[in-house]
Amino acid sequence: MTSKILVPKRARFTGGLRPLMTDRQAGRRGKSLMIIAGAWLCSVCNPAWSQPPGVAAGPPLVAVSQVTRDQIAEEQSFLGTLLASRQAVIGSAVEGRVTALNVQPGDYIRGATAERPADILASLETEMLEIEIGAARIQFELAGQAAEELAAVLPAEIESAASRLVESRARADYARQELERLKRLASSQGTAVAPLEIDLAESQLNALNELARQADIEHERLVATRGTRLQQARLRADAAQQEVLRLEDLKNRFDVRAPFDGYVTNKFTDIGAWLAKGAPVVEVVQIDTLDFVFQVPQEVVPRLQRAIAHVGRATDNIQVALEGWPDPLTASLVSIIPQADARARTLRVRATLDNPRVLDRPTLQPGMVGRALVPIGTPRSALFVAKDALVLQGRDTVVFKIVGPTDHGVAQRVRVTTGISRGESIEVSGDLNEGDYVIVMGNERLRGGETVKIQSGR
Repeated sequence: MTSKILVPKRARFTGGLRPLMTDRQAGRRGKSLMIIAGAWLCSVCNPAWSQPPGVAAGPPLVAVSQVTRDQIAEEQSFLGTLLASRQAVIGSAVEGRVTALNVQPGDYIRGATAERPADILASLETEMLEIEIGAARIQFELAGQAAEELAAVLPAEIESAASRLVESRARADYARQELERLKRLASSQGTAVAPLEIDLAESQLNALNELARQADIEHERLVATRGTRLQQARLRADAAQQEVLRLEDLKNRFDVRAPFDGYVTNKFTDIGAWLAKGAPVVEVVQIDTLDFVFQVPQEVVPRLQRAIAHVGRATDNIQVALEGWPDPLTASLVSIIPQADARARTLRVRATLDNPRVLDRPTLQPGMVGRALVPIGTPRSALFVAKDALVLQGRDTVVFKIVGPTDHGVAQRVRVTTGISRGESIEVSGDLNEGDYVIVMGNERLRGGETVKIQSGR
């Protein structure tokens, strides 16, 4: 038996030989082989296809979900923008030269808590300020020592003044007695007392009385001002301490700290730059939660307010569909800002939503554009099925409802009309009831009336 060899059509032959097979013939044979191989693989992978002739295949395996009922209202979409819940340009509280810039755009920063201080974003030069703080601490220490010393010596000073007062009074009394003695002698017969002696005794008494009076004044002054002097000394120490605290607080302001948890979006300075008081350093935003702000026509506001009042709380029916985002996000209405745009005749509405996190980082960014699906009609009751339950058959949209036991049932074809979409579910109307089971997997090839096997754990 001779073997056939496929030779390219453009190959050169000698001796008048012709190619055994053309490229087109080879292509047709290759496609045939591929079809045969595919059929064989399908027979291996699908047991129903590999059944021998005369043996019936088992019912197809399907997954199901329940039909649910919920309140829904007529919705209208409005264009809006995501905004950061908090945004601030952090400036310098003092002037000085930047010695450290610890963050870059995109870095996460943490604000102060009860357990830890806020992150330092930038630092300014504090060399001269530290010298002032050192001098103020010395003054505080000296003032404190002076107050303690005064409190210790003031009682001794008062005691000494009292002793001087007693001594001066005693001397004055002695001088008075001496003057009286001289006067008695001068008036007595036979005793010669010169007038000069009496004059000297009177002068000495006057001098001693004056000394006693001054000692009494000094003693009273020390007693009267004792509390005031101690208070003044302590106040001087307190003032020196407050000066130290003021300078230390001023030094803290040379560190620019994070006001809250968030992300750095921009920086306005760098190491070596001179900052004036109030000059911007970085811009930070907090995006763990975001505001979605959109504008609605003024004629919609009353219906929107009625819908909110009917629900009685911040409604979860507000869905935000962002451009490029696969699934709508649930938002809560916060407020209708009471200031209309005079030209557009619209009012701004603010809603908040949680920022989904991937790898512990928020995924949504301020500035993203989307549409808010806002309920503006009266809420009504509606049936919902999973979107995977819908099957398009020609012009009809159908679902397959399970009729029968919980493990094996019949797939009944039900024609439905779709309505408002909500996440992974969609509103439907048709021959369905709340609690019915509809097929969500394995329904692509069903036509209705087939017996199916329901996957366990429905």
